[in-house]
Formats: sequence, structure tokens, C-alpha cells
Amino acid sequence: MSLFVIAVGVFITVMAGLFVVMPARMRAFMRGFISSRQLHLAAMIRIIIGMIFILQAPDSDQPTLLMLLGLLFMLAGVMIPVLGVKRVHWLSSWWLEKPESVLRGWGVLAFVFGSIVIWTGL
Repeated sequence: MSLFVIAVGVFITVMAGLFVVMPARMRAFMRGFISSRQLHLAAMIRIIIGMIFILQAPDSDQPTLLMLLGLLFMLAGVMIPVLGVKRVHWLSSWWLEKPESVLRGWGVLAFVFGSIVIWTGL
């Protein structure tokens, strides 16, 4: 299962790296991704990832950190239906309207986050 944690971390770092390298393309991709059906799918995936991280935590070298990451993923998944599709669309659109420098900055932060996820899986 730590292979799963590493795979999630690699996915996050790759997506984050793409935001740093080509924010305009990633902005277009994210706009195309946002629809109610896909948002609910994203919410379910985040909750499942969080549950797997929590279940994997006791066997990890970093159990507390992996547990916290699992809770963070679950919270992110739960917030989508709590906020509602309209608010999530509004927040996503607002965020995607930011200048490329802001998207790149968030991409760097996401890259660091993905690296931490990879590290917990090692």
C-alpha cells in the first residue's frame, strides 16, 4: 500500500510541475475538468485516498503524518458536496482567473506537498 501512497504523491508532483511549467495549458485543462459529475467523482476519489492513507498509517515510518494527510484528503473530499457544486465552480473559476505567477506559486506549493506525500510512502 505504500506504493499507492507514492503513486498519489507522484501524481500530485507531476500535476503541480505542469502548473509551474505551463500554467495557461493547465488553466484550460482545469476549466474543462470542472463539471458536477467530475466534481463528485473527485470528491469520492479524495475520500477513498484519505481512507487508504489512514489504513496504511500504522504500517508507515511516518504514521502521524500519513494519518494527517489521510484526514486532509478526506476533508477535501467532504468539502465538495458540503460547499455545493455552484460554490465549488465559483471558487474554481475565481482561482483560475488569477495571474500565471499566482498559479505557478501554488504549483510550487503543491509540488512540495506531493513531495511530502512521496516521502511518507518511502
